[in-house]
Amino acid sequence: MIYLPDTYYAPNAPYRLLSPQHWSQIAKDHWPERNGTWCATYSNTLVLWWKQQRYKRTVQLGANNVAVLYSAPGTQCFAHSAHLLE
Repeated sequence: MIYLPDTYYAPNAPYRLLSPQHWSQIAKDHWPERNGTWCATYSNTLVLWWKQQRYKRTVQLGANNVAVLYSAPGTQCFAHSAHLLE
């Protein structure tokens, strides 16, 4: 799970937005190496690195130059349950 405090949340939006720059700033992943969480944008992909670059996710850019990440199938069910608990 990615937890990003001080992030704009629009519960009725059909998608969730992720700002890699904000994610990197909030992660404060600078030990033992600086910038352990970061992203690179290439001509056709976006590459996300996190947890001291132990994890990596490459996402294709669509025709509109936007990277779309898909979450695990159970995430939507969890989000609905969490909303009901609030």
